[in-house]
Amino acid sequence: MMAEGVPPPENSSVAGAPGMAPRQPPANNTTPGQLRVRDHASVNTVTSTDATVREVEGTPTLETASRNVRAGQSHVESLWVHRYETAALVLVTLVALLVRVYRLGEPRAVVFDETHFVRFAVYYLRGHFFFDIHPPLGKLTFAAAGYLSGLLPAIDAAGSASGRDISFDKIGTLYPAEVDYVALRLVSTVVGTLLVPLCWGIVRRLGHSALAGCAVGVMVALDNALVTASRVIMLDAQLLFWTMAAVYFVLGVRDDEANEFSLSYFLHLTAAGISLGCATSIKMVGLGSVGVVGVYTVVRLWDLWGQPHRSVRRFWSHVAARFGLLLCLPIGLYLGFFLVHLRLVPLSGPGDGFVSREFQRTIQGNGFALAAVGEARELHAHSTVTIRRMYGDECWLTVADGPESTTARCSTSRGPGAASSVATEHLWWELVVLPHQAGGSDAAAAALKHRSVTLLRHVATGTFLSASIGESGTQLKVVAPLPALQQWKNVTELAGAMWRIEILGGDDVVLRTPSSLVRLSHVNTSLALQCTNDVVDSDGTSDLVFPCIAGANIHDTTGGWHFDRAQIQANNGGTDGQSGASAAAAMTSTMSSMAKIIELHSVIFKRNNEMSGEHTFGSRPPDWPLMHRGIIFWHGSAHGVPTKGCTAQVYFLGNPAVWWAAATAVPLYVLFDVMYTVRIKRGIHDLPMSQVSTLMQSGRLLIAAWIIHFVPFFFFDRLLFLHHYLPALVFSIMVAGVMLEHIWVQWTPAGIASHVALVWLAVVAGCFICFSPFNFATGLCGDGLEQRQWRASWDLHGLDAADPSATVT
Repeated sequence: MMAEGVPPPENSSVAGAPGMAPRQPPANNTTPGQLRVRDHASVNTVTSTDATVREVEGTPTLETASRNVRAGQSHVESLWVHRYETAALVLVTLVALLVRVYRLGEPRAVVFDETHFVRFAVYYLRGHFFFDIHPPLGKLTFAAAGYLSGLLPAIDAAGSASGRDISFDKIGTLYPAEVDYVALRLVSTVVGTLLVPLCWGIVRRLGHSALAGCAVGVMVALDNALVTASRVIMLDAQLLFWTMAAVYFVLGVRDDEANEFSLSYFLHLTAAGISLGCATSIKMVGLGSVGVVGVYTVVRLWDLWGQPHRSVRRFWSHVAARFGLLLCLPIGLYLGFFLVHLRLVPLSGPGDGFVSREFQRTIQGNGFALAAVGEARELHAHSTVTIRRMYGDECWLTVADGPESTTARCSTSRGPGAASSVATEHLWWELVVLPHQAGGSDAAAAALKHRSVTLLRHVATGTFLSASIGESGTQLKVVAPLPALQQWKNVTELAGAMWRIEILGGDDVVLRTPSSLVRLSHVNTSLALQCTNDVVDSDGTSDLVFPCIAGANIHDTTGGWHFDRAQIQANNGGTDGQSGASAAAAMTSTMSSMAKIIELHSVIFKRNNEMSGEHTFGSRPPDWPLMHRGIIFWHGSAHGVPTKGCTAQVYFLGNPAVWWAAATAVPLYVLFDVMYTVRIKRGIHDLPMSQVSTLMQSGRLLIAAWIIHFVPFFFFDRLLFLHHYLPALVFSIMVAGVMLEHIWVQWTPAGIASHVALVWLAVVAGCFICFSPFNFATGLCGDGLEQRQWRASWDLHGLDAADPSATVT
């Protein structure tokens, strides 16, 4: 080791751990098969006087971090790069594509969150307004794939053939033979495959060798979690693609600064801005890419400010270019995707209840929009109505089926008539007004007004909605049935079934359908009829129901209802069978598009904060790096044929060799960074400064990206899953690639380095093959599951794991 305070000559190749003897550079007769990456570092020269001074002082900069690639590569490595790197990149990318398309159609059933995104694509194609907690770009992409593959005609054809509505709102639901669901999965497959060249390119642009790029590419290609994310109709693959694209293109800007403001310079900035806009338009966590690019841009501008040969005017030109293309352009794209979203969903749909009354007036066919053009009708005593929950998931008040079930529920399904404007009979309620409640006038002619008292009679069963004190003493449970009306002897017995209609907001005095927003308050207790958000699966069908209660919080939004359809009692004794949701009406609200976007974001943040419950497969951030547990995305019989002792499943789990190496690489890099920094400060130079610069600056950027995409989750109180770690995982994989390169080059004896690399490659590939049945749903029998349960916390199906379809939220 060199004496303290004496820097090595520029072309030295001092390497190894502190205290180890310096390595000698390889002889000139080294064969290509024995080539080590240290070769190029040993002949690097520094052409910038200013950079040389800063390197000797021990303060490497981002500008010097990629000099190994831009200048001074050895002749032998340059030859290797030109001849073999492209072939290696193509080979690894093809391997990634093959493992992502193999058995892509399996399982032929809804897998985990596909239940949401397939339905969202259908809503787009039908034009029905819906709400989701994520920005629209990912869903728009799936809708485009559905449009090109004929998704909507196929669903309609399948519905006509089966005589029922086709719904995908339950995990495990089989896709009809007519539906090309693989086309939607291909969206994730394509962008998931392109992660390989993107990550490879990022490592190379950070100044590392083809060896590091290849290591990263192999880990990305053969990680089981990334493969699963690339085989399902979910947003994670798209998010990863645009996040890595933003980093890749912004790194390209640095290489173009030698030719300031060239076409390539602006193309890289524009591509980075577009990628940022797309990443944030996929998921809100895409803001992490903005953080990474923002940190890098600030550091890079600080370096530019410290270069005296650049004029102040030139510097501010760089600032303006980045401000316009890395900030304004992404914001414009983000808002533009929301405008496209609003344009494509003009019709009333399941998302109406999530937005305000003013917003709903702009939705064609919505009750408030119909009221604005004069289609609202007054409700009278004995009118028959359907009672729809105003806020949250679309559902209608009904009574649970079965002679022993006495619970009122809010059902998300209208039954066989769901596609039409006429609700089925189990959703109809009669508003019964007794003569004494009508002020002595004819009850049938009495118009219902604010604070009118009525009985709610379920038409299908002839029973009445009532309330009784529950066991907790703090809430009332809605029960049915009750004795027929004529069996009641006095008003006292009716008190438990009386409900006061309170019109909320607006200036309405008379109750109207479908425009009046109301609260149904129990007369005896003044507690409001509410619908909880606890999903109750009904008899294995796609219909989801929510229990109804008489809750103490009468101001809760779950207590808002409106009568969306009505058959109004006419004076001649007949009924006016008006449907409040008739033909689409003209939009009369003056609410601007920007106001709508702002309101949607308010609801998105509110709903995200409300997702704080528990889930069978939920996990917390400390569990993620070492894969404490996975997620059962789907399970069924092996190869579609029930076989005793065999099970097929899609279990979201990473490649242990990749995840555990990545988790180890992060603290290991921090240790090396501190060690080299301290020794350089003392004038001890274990490596040429060009190598230290590359390792320290690139590693710090990747560590910062990992922190930005991981640490914020510790402060989230909402429900989280393992797949939320994927962006941070990819950056930690790149850290692992950088550390593997450094260890191979500087710490591994030259004679065994290639053998170590082959062993590592075999371990990664072997682990992928071992856990690939969880990617391809090929099924495992006998001891196959137990042999793959490397951690007791991995709750694989068939080993006492829970059913994901019973706990999905």
